[in-house]
Amino acid sequence: MACPYKAVQRVRDTIPRKQVKISIDGTEFAVPERITIKRALELLGLEFSRFPKTSSIFAPCETGGCFTCATTIDGGVKPSCVTLVKEGMSISLEQPEGYIPHACLTLLAV
Repeated sequence: MACPYKAVQRVRDTIPRKQVKISIDGTEFAVPERITIKRALELLGLEFSRFPKTSSIFAPCETGGCFTCATTIDGGVKPSCVTLVKEGMSISLEQPEGYIPHACLTLLAV
């Protein structure tokens, strides 16, 4: 889908992608470069959903604003939906103890 007013248009990516090595919870994987961590996790079989379900990772906004899909990347918490993979990146699917995503903080404030 694209913007009906053509402010945003899809462009086919024809540049070949090399494989980069990333580590997820201590296991090394090779994924295409220039993709988001969320996309890499999807390619490796993890499931994401815009609605909370027990069988998938909750990722409602897909713009990086809510941090609900956040993972620990090289020691810091970053949203997986907008953070690009890099060679040698270390990813943990566990969030730090006591971590509350931005979207949840907003809901708690209401």
